[in-house]
Amino acid sequence: YMSIDLHYLSPVQAGYRYDKKSQSDTTVLVTGPVERINKIVKVVANVPDVPITGYEGYIELNAYDKNNRLVPDISLDPNAINVKVTLKEEQIQKQMLINPILVGEIKYPLMVKDVSVSPNEILVSGTSAILKDMNVIKTEIISIDDLTTTTTKKVKCILPDMVKAV
Repeated sequence: YMSIDLHYLSPVQAGYRYDKKSQSDTTVLVTGPVERINKIVKVVANVPDVPITGYEGYIELNAYDKNNRLVPDISLDPNAINVKVTLKEEQIQKQMLINPILVGEIKYPLMVKDVSVSPNEILVSGTSAILKDMNVIKTEIISIDDLTTTTTKKVKCILPDMVKAV
């Protein structure tokens, strides 16, 4: 009897990680001429590309020698196993600039000289698929109508669904 190794033919897609893996058998009975059996260093199930929806299917088992060559004329029982693999989106953290959203007009002859945000960035957490193309977090709308002096306002950041402030 030998243990069965799962070998993935390609890395998991960016933004995902392996979540759960299961196989119908973890060992295999190897029979054949003793000189061939003694050459076997591993029995492998080669798992094909795993899509983001996961993978389930029967995979043929193969026995290999120390040079990673297939060992011929042996029998494996079982000769295939059922493998199930699920993926999970990775959660990442990313520093984002805060972009204040100003609307309205100041009475002439006054004008907006400067807008500053404190803090000017925020650490957020979410899936890499959501955060990969994001660089800024917008605030709720800030009305500047009828302002006549320097003003400080406390406003909320508008976070997309599935994104949280850390």
